[in-house]
Amino acid sequence: MRTRKWLVKLLFFCGSCLLSLVIFETALRVISTRKNLYTIEMLKYAKTLKMRDPLGVLTHVHRPNSEAHLMGVDVRLNNLGHRSPALLVNKPSQSERIFVLGSSITMGWGVPEEKVFTTQLVKRLQHAQPQKTIEIANAGTGNYNSFCQFELFRRQFDEVNPDQVILHYFINDAEPNPENSNPLARYSFLAAYLNSELQGMYFRYANRKSLPEYYRDLYTPNSQDWKNTRGYLRQMQRMAKAKEVPFLVMIVPDTHDLGIHSAYAPIYETIQAQFQNDGLDTLNAFDAFSASFGGKENTLWVQADDPHPNAGGHAVMADLLFQRLQAPLLPGQS
Repeated sequence: MRTRKWLVKLLFFCGSCLLSLVIFETALRVISTRKNLYTIEMLKYAKTLKMRDPLGVLTHVHRPNSEAHLMGVDVRLNNLGHRSPALLVNKPSQSERIFVLGSSITMGWGVPEEKVFTTQLVKRLQHAQPQKTIEIANAGTGNYNSFCQFELFRRQFDEVNPDQVILHYFINDAEPNPENSNPLARYSFLAAYLNSELQGMYFRYANRKSLPEYYRDLYTPNSQDWKNTRGYLRQMQRMAKAKEVPFLVMIVPDTHDLGIHSAYAPIYETIQAQFQNDGLDTLNAFDAFSASFGGKENTLWVQADDPHPNAGGHAVMADLLFQRLQAPLLPGQS
């Protein structure tokens, strides 16, 4: 009799837990239809626009010729998985083709395609050089680090056949290669939300470091991940240089702290100095972002829980790149 009572209690407890999970899962799904929740939108991105790497080297690649409505905007990918128009099959002789690599900021997360910096840049370049055909291949892919960007560059460089390469560099690109996400989180909104929150809590309480402290340690001279990252960028530059294609690295700042006394600013300067010492043409966008958004960082964000740069931030990037690409190269720049 006692065993039966305990069994009933256990079944009641398990049933209550299951019912609670179903209620929370349903609630999240209903809320997500009325409001963009960053974590949930990222889950939708993973399910609709990402797929397993056919070569098994990367955790994921973009699904060619796919589209989805994410973070309130339409996202369309071409036959190469780029968020930009398909490249002309026969490249015109009077043309300039720019290959841009990076992560979700580069892709233009939460920004309409016509306002993404690559779209703005190609329009400005085309207006300035009407005698040419200007094309941009935006290969930005969410959750990519420098290794992933190098691998994508290596696979697509010959096919894109660019006249200029731009690599967007974000402060976390020197982190170790990303791992496959929790498989349950790919199917459950609740699991994805809890997984994201637990990861954030682990970072805050297990590391016992502030984010700037964490990044300072990542960029110490003895950091193996930083050494590896520099190696990937040098390999990309060598491949581009072999075909006489200019290679530019643009450092894009974290949008949480853009003030003149930002704890991140010295880290960007360290990254820039090392890249330049490695012979990489480097553009540090921190000062431009600081001038426009320092002290009012939240006006730059896609929304309150999503610090990706909005259209205003993409305008800053387009302006910086337009000025750099229009300026004559300095001696020693490739």
